[in-house]
Amino acid sequence: MLHLAACLAMVGALGRELRDGSAGTWLAECGDRLLPAVAGKLAPYLLLFTAYGTLSLLWLAAIRGGVAGSAVLLVAAQAAMYLAYGGIALLLVGATRNMGTSLSLTGLYAGTSLAFSGATFPVQGAPLFAQVWSQLLPFTAYLKLQAQQLDLGAAWTASLSLLGTLLLFVLVAGGAGLRLYARGARDPASWGQR
Repeated sequence: MLHLAACLAMVGALGRELRDGSAGTWLAECGDRLLPAVAGKLAPYLLLFTAYGTLSLLWLAAIRGGVAGSAVLLVAAQAAMYLAYGGIALLLVGATRNMGTSLSLTGLYAGTSLAFSGATFPVQGAPLFAQVWSQLLPFTAYLKLQAQQLDLGAAWTASLSLLGTLLLFVLVAGGAGLRLYARGARDPASWGQR
């Protein structure tokens, strides 16, 4: 559930700038450079939740007797997953320009990940919608990587495609989100929406 909390926190951080009408001042303080402004805004959340995730992995390793595969890859995957959810947060806020709507969509998107990632219910043999939705969640790729590295002791090279999937979420959702958010952050007409 850390990924849901992280995504909600990042949506709140980005959405607050539009809601409170402070986006213009915020961007001006960053030399009107959106990428460094967004990176600086999200960095504390990414670091904090990666630390939480790392602590949870340490706890799991302690009670299970260690990590069967690569602990470094697990921590890198944690960071990549939170980066992916940062991209999703940017996309949702940029697309809606409304903090309340973005928070609701985050709950629908990230909140369903336990059910649709294969963590609680099997996705094999599920209706096509469930299988597609599962692939649209960064948590699905992370969970597979975690199983490979924490439990199965797979070679680290076997998990690189899953790490690549997480980074693809960052590039696609984050790239599209940055463009959409740039429009909203530079358009005073979209500020102040609750």
